[in-house]
Amino acid sequence: MKLSLPFTKKILSLDIGAYGIKVVEGRRKGQSIRIDKYFIIPTPEGVYDDGKIADRDLLHYTIHEELKKNKIRAKDVYLTINNSSIITREVTIPKVKDDEIERVLRFQLEDYIPIDPNNYIIQFKIIEEFIDGDVNRLNILLVAIPRDMVEEHFELLKSLSLNPMVLDYQPNSIAKLIQYGGLINGEYSTKDMTFAVIDMGYDSAKVSIIRNGRIQVSRIIEGGGGSIGPNVAKQDIIDNFFGILSQRIELVFRYFLSRKPGNRIDKILLVGGNSIVDGIVELFMADFSIPTMRMESLDNIYGVEQIYIYINAIGSIIRVIEV
Repeated sequence: MKLSLPFTKKILSLDIGAYGIKVVEGRRKGQSIRIDKYFIIPTPEGVYDDGKIADRDLLHYTIHEELKKNKIRAKDVYLTINNSSIITREVTIPKVKDDEIERVLRFQLEDYIPIDPNNYIIQFKIIEEFIDGDVNRLNILLVAIPRDMVEEHFELLKSLSLNPMVLDYQPNSIAKLIQYGGLINGEYSTKDMTFAVIDMGYDSAKVSIIRNGRIQVSRIIEGGGGSIGPNVAKQDIIDNFFGILSQRIELVFRYFLSRKPGNRIDKILLVGGNSIVDGIVELFMADFSIPTMRMESLDNIYGVEQIYIYINAIGSIIRVIEV
């Protein structure tokens, strides 16, 4: 698998959420990503909920005015999304050629997920290749995104006179960025390491277990921390947020660790707006007995502070070429 940046010209990347819209304008510079502009647009209340556009006119106006105010010139836009109606499954198929994988998945789709395939956009990521007896097989992460959700987002972008190029899935954006970015926080290598990435958002938390740039498991946990703020008392966080969250994360961890002998989690990596809460890193370390850190920097990403907030939008810029 090769990672590449699409263009040397500027790309606009958007990560739309219920609390804020993360905006990144960036470009390739050598083998790195240079972020030229980044900012958050506050999402008006009730306009966007769980990946669904509730008030397109107000959302259009809000984004249009902020892009204009910040003098954003890029027209090619990458969008990264996630919501509870996106279905993910880990499936196993016999090994076939890369260009045949989608056909095999579609043929067997209803065996994996009880949906009408015509109503979903199907994406997939290879987790690993392995031998089962005498048969070569592929473990694959299957992602089914509601077609109407994709279309309404693309129509929004077109109405803003933008050119929608790529729709990305948030855990995939994070996985690419971890693989591409080099050392985390200037110290920790990502090679042969298994990270449990916890994206602590406003209305949900996303758990993605990633090894060598490949998503092993991805789950959405409903109920984010709202806008907790950095100075909330630790006991309030435990009582109102962390206790329930940690129980649900524990279920995801157990599932991953039980799937295959030798599976492990080396580090917990916190990202998202609520990862800044005072004491949250220590809470994770105490609860899971796994080294935990908030992502502060990546070696190959320049020009941005608070990378933990913009990680999805930045990662979306990176394209992946399977070989």
